[in-house]
Amino acid sequence: MKLTRALTYLLPCTSITASIPKSEITYLSTSIALFWIWAELPLKITLIAPKVSVLSEGHPASPGNRHPLMVGHIRIKKNAWIGAGAIILPGVTIGENSIVAAGAVVSISVPDNTIVGDIPAKVIKEI
Repeated sequence: MKLTRALTYLLPCTSITASIPKSEITYLSTSIALFWIWAELPLKITLIAPKVSVLSEGHPASPGNRHPLMVGHIRIKKNAWIGAGAIILPGVTIGENSIVAAGAVVSISVPDNTIVGDIPAKVIKEI
């Protein structure tokens, strides 16, 4: 699934099934904030817990230049699990089979088969 325009969703549902083959499973829990300009979700088993924020845009740090949006591509690979309250920032890839701990703030890409957690997120262990 690719989204190419600015979207903001708070999903009151527990799953999305439109345009996803029956053999594919993507689980999105309640109250997920998706601020996407460009993001990819796989079609193979991805778990996203409640109150996760996926934020593909931000603003420059320079005080005189904060008004324009900076867009960063976000990619969540298959079989990833994103814990409750996690925040995924622009430019990040969540690796295949990886786990993002609840409450983590992910500002760098997560390798495949890795558990990350903390603020900012860091590798806890490889799986």
